[in-house]
Amino acid sequence: MKPPRQAPRGEEIYGEFEFDPEPVRRYWYVGALLLFTGASAVFMGLPLPLLLFWLLGGHRWISREFERRRYEVDEDSVNVRTGVLFHQEKVIPLEKITDIRLIQGPLMRRFGVYNVMIQTAGMGNGMPEATMTFESRERAEQVRERIMTARARFRSGLLAGGGGE
Repeated sequence: MKPPRQAPRGEEIYGEFEFDPEPVRRYWYVGALLLFTGASAVFMGLPLPLLLFWLLGGHRWISREFERRRYEVDEDSVNVRTGVLFHQEKVIPLEKITDIRLIQGPLMRRFGVYNVMIQTAGMGNGMPEATMTFESRERAEQVRERIMTARARFRSGLLAGGGGE
C-alpha cells in the first residue's frame, strides 16, 4: 500500500480552491462575443438582439457567475457550485473519481486559462462530471494534485479500516 500523498507545496489539501477570476472572465467575454458574432454572420441579423443584450448586460452576468462560483474539496468529496439563473451544486464522491484532466483549447491558450475536468465511474457518456476553470496551468496542476491527494487519503483510510467516514 502506498502512503498518502503529501500536500502540494505546503498547501492545505482540504478547503476551497482559490482562483483569480479576471483572466477567466476575459476568456468568457471574448468567447461569448465570438459566438454572437459568428451566429450573426450565419443567421444574418437574427441574433442581433442577443448581441445587443450581451453588450449591454453580459458583463454583469459573468460577474455574477464568478461571485457564485465555488470549488472545494473535503475529506470525502469535491464540491462544485455554479450558475446565476439555474443554480447547480454537485457533490462528487472521491471514490468515484477515475480521471482528472487538464484541458486548454486555442482560445483558452490565448488567455492562459485551463479547465480541470473530473471524470467519474458513473459517467459513461464521455462527458466530465465537473469542469473547473482556472487562470493558469500552475494553478490547475495544484488543484489536480490536491484532489488526487485527498482521494489517496480517502482510499488509504478505507484500506486501513477507517471507513473513510
